[in-house]
Amino acid sequence: MSCNVFQRHEKNTIKVSEALSRADVFRFAGSAFVGAALLIGRPEASEAETTLASRKVLYFRYAPRIKSARDFLAKDFKAALDKKDWAAVAAAYEIQKQAPDSSLRNNPQRFINKFEKDLYSPMRIFSQSLSEKGASPKLTALLKAEGELEAALDRLQLVAKGDLKPPKKDGGFLGFGGGAPVEDKYAGLNQEKMAKALFADAKTAFNAWVEVVNKGIIEVNKFEQLL
Repeated sequence: MSCNVFQRHEKNTIKVSEALSRADVFRFAGSAFVGAALLIGRPEASEAETTLASRKVLYFRYAPRIKSARDFLAKDFKAALDKKDWAAVAAAYEIQKQAPDSSLRNNPQRFINKFEKDLYSPMRIFSQSLSEKGASPKLTALLKAEGELEAALDRLQLVAKGDLKPPKKDGGFLGFGGGAPVEDKYAGLNQEKMAKALFADAKTAFNAWVEVVNKGIIEVNKFEQLL
């Protein structure tokens, strides 16, 4: 059975987001070089095949993280919400110390929470791998969905701590999902109802991302929606 993960008709190039860490950029560049090297010498080798190899490298690196985060949201996180176990909900956002980043000066430790490590960042990187040259409609839709997911889950963190006020406007990631609307649609809700409404919006955003990203993936490897 073919190991190809992506449909070949999309002749796209990889454009790594400026928001990614330098370590991600270097790791991606190295992986892409290896993928390209494997194709050298083949008569049918082409730019499309090189791009395909690069995408596969990113898929096998980041898809497991995204799927693991989806399972966590669907099971443990939702169970904590249903039980109104606010301490358990807040614990999901605890900052974790990561391995030192060799691309940064003085090799400092990186501090990041579970959702940024296993969900937001992998979704952004993988979205970039599927983009067409420039800011394609597909890339715009993927980053918009990721931004809305991030905004909903980040606000849910505040709600778990008892802060029901709308967040201050900050623009979000690349302008997507950031800031409070002119009229806060969650206004007037108590902690439980607001948390459930935000989780529902996060689920909608994640599923919108899955719907778009799956169009470029062979069925056996498609992402599953958050149910």
